[in-house]
Amino acid sequence: MGQLKGEQLRAVAGKKRAGEQNPAGGEAWVRATGMSSSTTSGQGDDAPGLVCVVDCVHGMVDALSCVRWNKHQGAVVELSEHGIVVTVEESGCLQAKVYLKTELFAEYDYGAEGRPRFGLSLGLLVDCLNMFTVPGFASPVEIRYPGPDMQLLLRCLDTVTVVDKI
Repeated sequence: MGQLKGEQLRAVAGKKRAGEQNPAGGEAWVRATGMSSSTTSGQGDDAPGLVCVVDCVHGMVDALSCVRWNKHQGAVVELSEHGIVVTVEESGCLQAKVYLKTELFAEYDYGAEGRPRFGLSLGLLVDCLNMFTVPGFASPVEIRYPGPDMQLLLRCLDTVTVVDKI
């Protein structure tokens, strides 16, 4: 019998610095290197521009997987008071958008000025979200932006007990 307890996962929506270490402590961290960050609002503030909670990430993972054409697919994420828009482009001739409206989220608190945009690895985001999917369980996940160093933070809000069947 294994326990998955409130582990915090962190996907970075910024460039990874050379020689950067994972923080010490009892939390599990996942780093996703992003393409760029093009927002200036909230960089010096402690309060995040977006805090939202999704009860079950299965639908979000399915929607994002539909526009993930290759393993290293890049994406641009735009935040607004109406929801989150994820845009992907392939070879400059094909573009797809996933609209994650506020109705998808159990909680959606948007306080950023303007409409923050940042790039990230869509494949890495989908892989990080998949870590929260346990068959038969729906654990709520908190999404927060910006975190320290302009990071996109993902955190599981529930404790799930996983029973191994022999």
